Amino acid sequence: MKKYINKSGFAMVCLGALSLIIGYPLGWTDHNAMLLSAAGMIIAGVVAHVYFLKKDSKY
Repeated sequence: MKKYINKSGFAMVCLGALSLIIGYPLGWTDHNAMLLSAAGMIIAGVVAHVYFLKKDSKY
């Protein structure tokens, strides 16, 4: 289970980007909630990814 937690940050970034890519042709960009949730997911994913990289580093 721990090996999947380490990759959860990257998965959040991918899901956020994928929701933006899918939402654009479907016309979901008129609503701020969808755009902000996707942007929040990307930012949280980047923070989590950097945190797990720092945590696993030897230095």
